[in-house]
Amino acid sequence: MIVVVTLIATMIVGALFGAIFVRMTGHNPTIATVILATAGLLTANALGTITGSEDGLGVSAAAVGFGALSIELGPTTELYYLLAIPLVILAAIWHFSQHRDFWKIVRAVASNELRAQQLGYNVRLRKIVIFAVSAGIAGFGGALYALLMKHVSSTTFDLGLSVNAILYAVVGGLGTIFGPILGVLVIYPLTEIVAHYFLYVQIVIGAVLIFTAIIMPKGILGTLFRRKRT
Repeated sequence: MIVVVTLIATMIVGALFGAIFVRMTGHNPTIATVILATAGLLTANALGTITGSEDGLGVSAAAVGFGALSIELGPTTELYYLLAIPLVILAAIWHFSQHRDFWKIVRAVASNELRAQQLGYNVRLRKIVIFAVSAGIAGFGGALYALLMKHVSSTTFDLGLSVNAILYAVVGGLGTIFGPILGVLVIYPLTEIVAHYFLYVQIVIGAVLIFTAIIMPKGILGTLFRRKRT
């Protein structure tokens, strides 16, 4: 129930802020989202009596039930497999939507917003929908993260998490279904290994990002698909 409530609430919040951001032009929406994330972090730290600040809050539930099935919360193998189900469903929905008119229009808006508007499409409405859906997916993932870790703190508002998400997508392949997943499988183990031998991990990750941007500007999967088509 909490996961469903979180999904709905974040979609509503995403739609509200999306309605504001779509009125901005240029790089202003990006700057606004960064400011919003920073404000969220400061607010969470200021309301420590409610949010627990950096110490966070623990999840009191011991298990989650699905009918006769009961899965223990925490970093368990069973919960990992359970959390893989929403990932597969999202990937399937994304793959299915690739061949539908709505997604084609969304891609057209992303490529040339002015031309899509001249063709008669409601660009603003579609951008708000994407904002809402993206926020819902992020909120859904955050709720599952809390169940997995049995703990959540204000550090989840840190901009580093957003930067990492972009990094995963860029390295794995922008515009692909499994690109961000591949990016996680490449970057996350790399950071863990490098951290044992080198203090400034960000330098290594930055070098990987620069290498990817120069050699594979479409990311790993994007480059492979591009070479396959040619």
